[in-house]
Amino acid sequence: MATINNSQAIQRILDDAGIQTAIDEVPKQLARSVVPVLISNPKPSTYKVIKNAYNTTQSATVLYTTPSDKDFYLTGIWFSNNSDVACDNTSMIINVVPENGVSTSILQIYKPSVTVYVESFPYSFSKPIKLERGSTILFTNSFTAGSSVTSISLTGYIV
Repeated sequence: MATINNSQAIQRILDDAGIQTAIDEVPKQLARSVVPVLISNPKPSTYKVIKNAYNTTQSATVLYTTPSDKDFYLTGIWFSNNSDVACDNTSMIINVVPENGVSTSILQIYKPSVTVYVESFPYSFSKPIKLERGSTILFTNSFTAGSSVTSISLTGYIV
């Protein structure tokens, strides 16, 4: 029989199997009929709203900078915009740098000029997007007249 020497693996077995150490013996060996299974998907160490941003200017805003020493996965965006009739928005864009290193627009919203615009929606990615380490998530709001208020929340996890 193989002996389990990794304390983190033993703790994971205890947690995942719901073994109570006051009642049951801690398993430290794999029996011949027990087949270990490796879970290849990373288990999120942190899952939370990582950034809430607010923009009222016609400029680029850095929403978040990913850690340079850990992997970050973007899981969702909540977006809200209110623009008055005088606002001549041309676009509202969120750019990220996925692990391939090329900046990519993941959300683009175009508002017709001289109309009142009120929009709010959540967007969850069916598969989390792994971003380049040390990269920025950038929001650009383009307009020259009127007023536009945008709120954005990002969710994700760090492994």
